[in-house]
Amino acid sequence: MAIRTLVCTDGSQPSARTLDYVIQLGKRIPLEPVLVHVIDLKKLEYRMIADMYLDIIREQARRAGELVLEREAARAREAGVDLETRLLEGSPGQVICRAAEELGAALVVLGRRGHSDMQDLLFGSISSHVVHHTDRPALVVKRTGRFLEEAPERRPIRCLLGMDGSDASERCLDALATIKEAAGGIHVTLIHVINPKVHGLQELPAKARYEALSKLFAQGEELLERGAERLRKLGFQVATRVEEGAVGKTLCRIYEEDEHDIVMVGRRGLKEASEMFVGSVSHHVMHHCAGHVLIVP
Repeated sequence: MAIRTLVCTDGSQPSARTLDYVIQLGKRIPLEPVLVHVIDLKKLEYRMIADMYLDIIREQARRAGELVLEREAARAREAGVDLETRLLEGSPGQVICRAAEELGAALVVLGRRGHSDMQDLLFGSISSHVVHHTDRPALVVKRTGRFLEEAPERRPIRCLLGMDGSDASERCLDALATIKEAAGGIHVTLIHVINPKVHGLQELPAKARYEALSKLFAQGEELLERGAERLRKLGFQVATRVEEGAVGKTLCRIYEEDEHDIVMVGRRGLKEASEMFVGSVSHHVMHHCAGHVLIVP
């Protein structure tokens, strides 16, 4: 059964790269893409433009949007990927979230332009809005992320999944279970990261610190093995590893060192400003990891 996937495009280079990634992804796992372009005329509402001119602008914007969809859909079909197209209107972040629900999408895919945390907070980011408000897993395709064409076509997708025993990380396992038909095309590495600072181990004498850290490693390995067993029963290839360090930074480092394709993390549900000032692993990974990030709500 194919995974119904909402793919966002605005005609920009990051969007073109996002579609290219979906095309490559579809060679490894079954996808049913729906390409969506959103016309945003909200910025004109307060400029005292006469309705007659607004209608002309809207018509031109619709035509431009149709051309974007036609061009991108043709490019996908040339690569052997058939897809639906939808032209929508409204505030892009809100419209994408609503469309994902109405279209029954199991996955939302969109690009990221690389704004800083402060730019996102002050000026907004469509990818940040969607990640924080959609109830569907969202794959954010990065400009710096590794492309699947750089590896042999038959190689499984390498997914690095952060696990900490929370409901958020368990939902990641649930999300993988819903795409068990694609299990043969995905190799999952479950990783548990122990942060000595968070656990207060920095203040302990060396011997006590070593003993406490050993227990935490054993607990982490047990946690990962439970998750691995569940995924193996569904047909996924699974490896496990326990690391020490700051969680977000460690996930970013392991992505690079082991040449993973996607980093997968659960979202705890903090508000955007809270995540920026209080801290969130999913927020850190989305903004700082060089790779493509799959965030599960």
